[in-house]
Amino acid sequence: MAPSTRAAGRLASFFSSTRTEGAIAALRRFDLDALAGRPVVEVLAALTDFICPEGGNLDDSIARDAFIETLVELADGEPIEFEALTADQMVVVLESFVSRSIVDRIVNDIGLRAIELPADILAVERIQQQLTDFVRGAVGDALTRTGVSGALDGGDVDRLMQQVYVTAFDLLEVMADGAAQ
Repeated sequence: MAPSTRAAGRLASFFSSTRTEGAIAALRRFDLDALAGRPVVEVLAALTDFICPEGGNLDDSIARDAFIETLVELADGEPIEFEALTADQMVVVLESFVSRSIVDRIVNDIGLRAIELPADILAVERIQQQLTDFVRGAVGDALTRTGVSGALDGGDVDRLMQQVYVTAFDLLEVMADGAAQ
């Protein structure tokens, strides 16, 4: 999960500099000051290559996919001007990205046969929804406990993601075993 961890750290760092230096100064670092006044989804889309550089391995793809899916979620909501983005909204964006990264990694591990799921597609869909809800809640709780409204360093992000991943994977094994019986 190293690429997702690094991407989450870069996103948290960008949000932190936005809060401490202001939106225009944060955008200027990337020569994106022309995006001032634009919706947050446009700003983050322009930062995709910085947050999640293109890479050649599966973990790079998982991070990039999770980030793009987070942008899709943002695009589906009410447009928010980048400069108007609150600290709480920044946490929600980070939470969405981290949660998606963890769930995508677990789904990949299922595909590698690390866990046997039941043959019943409805049971699998139920398990997937429960897993997604659990991960989103666990990430939100962990971000709240670490005080993400300030700056998160890479070590904090790594610990958070690894802890939630292990707990969610263990929970998934229990849910899959229970559904198979």
